[in-house]
Amino acid sequence: MTWGVERSIAYDRAMRSLLVIALLGACGGGTADGLDCEYLASADNCFKVTASAAASCLPPDTELGVLAADNASCTYATGHIVTFTPALVLPLPNDHHWNFEVTSPDGPCLAYQDDEDGFQLTVLGEVVSEELVGRGLELSCPDGSVVGTSNAIELLSCPDSNFGDLPGNTSSSGESSVFFGLLNTGSDATLQVFDCQ
Repeated sequence: MTWGVERSIAYDRAMRSLLVIALLGACGGGTADGLDCEYLASADNCFKVTASAAASCLPPDTELGVLAADNASCTYATGHIVTFTPALVLPLPNDHHWNFEVTSPDGPCLAYQDDEDGFQLTVLGEVVSEELVGRGLELSCPDGSVVGTSNAIELLSCPDSNFGDLPGNTSSSGESSVFFGLLNTGSDATLQVFDCQ
């Protein structure tokens, strides 16, 4: 990753979600079950399966995209285009919420949206989402199944894990650059989605 850094930020979606859960305390609601250390470490984890499929249609991580003057899109020489809704304001504020789509020369590849309650990731038409439910989390999978936990904080103690292997993202920005990657998608520590200047 390279960028002209006057100010950069990075945050992990999983950690941010867990901090919100900790602040909410014992607020309401039951959740589905099955979201535990074993599931998160598994290769069958639906976030990992869905996110990993994006590797076949994302821009090469050795390439840099070119940001449009209005920061509404980023274009790669390979024909990949990232479209931001709304246009980015750089450097990104700490409370930035993502809403973007990546198209490859063959068509739609990946879309990502998040807010304070969770995220939705769409890869090649398959949708996985994470939602805060009281002190817990629910992960909705492309096959319609839902796995959850009523105490997401406990997942941070999963052995040999990165933030409990919870689905997450990392991002950085400067005055004229932005990077976004997905965390805990499988064997790679970070799946680069885009790196634009």
